[in-house]
Amino acid sequence: MVNSYRNFSIKVVEDGIYAAIPDGGSNAGIVNLGNKTLIFDTFTTVGAAKELKIAAEDLTGRPPSLVINSHAHADHYQGNVAFSDDALLISSTKTRNAIAEEGLFRMERMKNSMMEQANVLRKKLQLTNDNNERNQIAVVLGEYDDFFKDYPQPEDLRVPVLTFEKSLTFQGSQRKAELITFGGAHSPCDAVLWLPEDEVLFSADLIIPNDNLILNQGHPGNWLPILDELEALHPKVIVPGHGKVVAAEEGFEWARYYLNYIYNLVEQLNSSHISKNVNDLEAPGGCRRNWFIQNVRFLLDLTHKPGS
Repeated sequence: MVNSYRNFSIKVVEDGIYAAIPDGGSNAGIVNLGNKTLIFDTFTTVGAAKELKIAAEDLTGRPPSLVINSHAHADHYQGNVAFSDDALLISSTKTRNAIAEEGLFRMERMKNSMMEQANVLRKKLQLTNDNNERNQIAVVLGEYDDFFKDYPQPEDLRVPVLTFEKSLTFQGSQRKAELITFGGAHSPCDAVLWLPEDEVLFSADLIIPNDNLILNQGHPGNWLPILDELEALHPKVIVPGHGKVVAAEEGFEWARYYLNYIYNLVEQLNSSHISKNVNDLEAPGGCRRNWFIQNVRFLLDLTHKPGS
């Protein structure tokens, strides 16, 4: 029986392999190697990461000793402090350097963005006389308060201490896990966790089923070739960086559809003599329009740069 947790739900992927899936935000993974417990990504807040540590011990019978950061975006590493006293923090060298150089900036930027959103709701609460709307806003503001209470302080930033360039293998008594990077697409360097005996792939944000792939913080031109490399591993199940666990075929199909859709759209916009308002574009498959528009604008700017 899987216990209930406040910050996330646990999805049993295979025996000894678990996905920790919050209601919004990034996913994390728990893997029982047999004689060691491994964590893949550590959430945004310290509170969620502390609960992830408890869940790992509940599910595997031991505290985690290996903790991986897939890439250098704050929602995947800001919980590192919950593990740093008794676990080895691991990432690619590029990711480690990016966390060290940009971690405090990203931490502050995310907090400021969330505070702005909360302040918009507080102003809305003051202006509305609708009791149902007031109650709904109050619930969401309570969630923001919990988020800020658990949010890391600057002194909580922890960077990985063990780094790798292309791959790193962990051989446990029950299973093997391979940490692999084929370079950067979503971020300067994206690492995945591959469990070959189980045919399970933790893809981080390289695959996000039925939602936007975020293109404006990495090297999107590498994305399709990296998908080819991942597909060549022949996974059966994908645990994505956000959203539900999916069959590998479904995950790859969506990622390729999304990328080809947006690349073709940007090519049409660049070649068309008709002025089109980017803000009027429809996102594919019900994706959130704000991120889709940001992606389109980023690719348009990229293709208009000299030498591109």
